[in-house]
Amino acid sequence: MTLLRHGHAEASAPGGDIDRALDELGRTEVTAAAAALALFEKPTRLIVSSARRTRETAAIIIQTLTLQTVQIEYLPELYLASAATLRRMIDVQPDDHAQLCLIGHNPGLSDLVFEALPVGSQRDTYRGLTTAGWASWQFTSASWQAFAPDASYTFTQSISPANALAI
Repeated sequence: MTLLRHGHAEASAPGGDIDRALDELGRTEVTAAAAALALFEKPTRLIVSSARRTRETAAIIIQTLTLQTVQIEYLPELYLASAATLRRMIDVQPDDHAQLCLIGHNPGLSDLVFEALPVGSQRDTYRGLTTAGWASWQFTSASWQAFAPDASYTFTQSISPANALAI
């Protein structure tokens, strides 16, 4: 499973925060994140906030990783969702998808990553996901409901595309 924060977005949009698009920096950041994610097993399902910047992030991921058969779902409830809401959304995902990628927003994503970091790992130095920052786990349980801190997974890679950290 991968949790991915959208890339850097323009400061404002006529339709408000939900309509802010990725800016050039954001597109570059997401392309770099996608290149790093290409080293892992490709996701079979994307769940994405309905905000414009997350949809654009998903489009870059799909194109860069050539995810031709990926299932994608845009969910309004992921827009600025709390860690608890994100956790509930993970819990209800179909178990027939071995690789899930959730694309969303801070602070909920950063909070969920912190909660899921194994005790004694990077918790002391973790400062949250940067734009296009991500965290990925190798999940070993048969059900997404089993995803919980220190259980059923191994944290395997990056918190930021700029400074990848391996555990």
